Amino acid sequence: MRRVRPEGFEPSTLGSEDRCAIQLRHGRLSHYFYNQNDRSSIAVTVLSSRRYQTIPHSRCLTSLLKQSLDLHENVCHAYTTPNAAYLKFHVFRLKRSHFMSESSKNVSTPSPNLLLNDQAFGICKSAMGHADVWRIGVHRYQNGATVLDFGVHALGGILAGQNLARICMSDRVKITPHPADYSIGPWPLIQVATDDPVNACMASQYAGWPVTNEKFFAMGSGPMRIKRGKEHVLQHLGVVDTSLHTVGVLECDVLPDETVCEYVAAECNTSVQNVVLCVAPTRSIAGTVQVVARSVETSMHKLFELGFDLKNVVSGYGAAPLPPPAPDFVQGIGRTNDAILYGGHVTLWVHTDDSVLQEIGPKIPSLTSKDFGLPFAKTFKQYEYDFYKVDPGLFSPAMITLINLKTGRSFRFGGLRPDILKESFGELVAHE
Repeated sequence: MRRVRPEGFEPSTLGSEDRCAIQLRHGRLSHYFYNQNDRSSIAVTVLSSRRYQTIPHSRCLTSLLKQSLDLHENVCHAYTTPNAAYLKFHVFRLKRSHFMSESSKNVSTPSPNLLLNDQAFGICKSAMGHADVWRIGVHRYQNGATVLDFGVHALGGILAGQNLARICMSDRVKITPHPADYSIGPWPLIQVATDDPVNACMASQYAGWPVTNEKFFAMGSGPMRIKRGKEHVLQHLGVVDTSLHTVGVLECDVLPDETVCEYVAAECNTSVQNVVLCVAPTRSIAGTVQVVARSVETSMHKLFELGFDLKNVVSGYGAAPLPPPAPDFVQGIGRTNDAILYGGHVTLWVHTDDSVLQEIGPKIPSLTSKDFGLPFAKTFKQYEYDFYKVDPGLFSPAMITLINLKTGRSFRFGGLRPDILKESFGELVAHE
């Protein structure tokens, strides 16, 4: 099947079937294969020719996989048109043994070339097309960079926040608001589900880049971090992203200017025309949603710090209450952190020995921290508003459930603290 598309990228994760996607830009093909079952992906650059050659599904896929593993040689030919041509081969499912070893069948393995930025850009394109509905602002600078305002000057909202979280996790996630769990409190919940927790959380969502340029400061997250590649966790995972686009999420109260965009481009070794920055402060609705959607990410980072092999985490689910946005900066970050620290419950499906979970599990919840027990705003004030003085062990979900796929046993650690949430969220109950 052939489609002509003016520009852009269609994420290969649409649907649940295995797909082989090829996109043509300016006489070159960028091939990407993604297998939904084991979350593996292979990327390869392919030269195009002037004529179209039909290739059977099985032969195409076999060639693509073989050539992808052999120095990225040419794979196939495709017809070149003045506009970008998009070819998709709908392929039959393959046995995992075609591209997985027996030892890796039950674990989630990060891909060497992820193309996460292009997948996140797909949501950015939707944001530009739904700017009025999502109530966001679109700013295209003279240097070619694009800045999407999800809550600085724009109003934003729940839909903007959901999609901002999807961008932050490179669209390898489902984000949904749910009715309140009254055992925690009367606040709606933000639920997160991912079958690719390593790439969605640690390679994308983790806010590991303090973006500083002259007087500008923001916590940077999203797949742009991979292109920068300076964080220890990314170097440990060994991830690479050769996407055309560079997409990041900034948590701050002001929009970045052209010089900030140029700084990001330089750090990521890309052209500024390919940079898309999505911005929201914690005082906004969208900013609140995207921070509370980090419940699974906090548990993944805690496991990483504890030395657990993240490849053994197969799937993740988390839920945390959505607090009311606070106009005050400190109170805003306090509430969004408390939502996870005292109200977040994460479930991880893992593949390891029970003895490992029994040893590491009690160390994961936030209650193991010496700073546990106060609303985060008060703790932050005690440390003179210096994040680096706060015990890193505090940044974890209140409760975690570990389900061992190897043995069928489940382990739960920690507990919820609705009393602290009520104090933090400033709830006032009117009585008649």
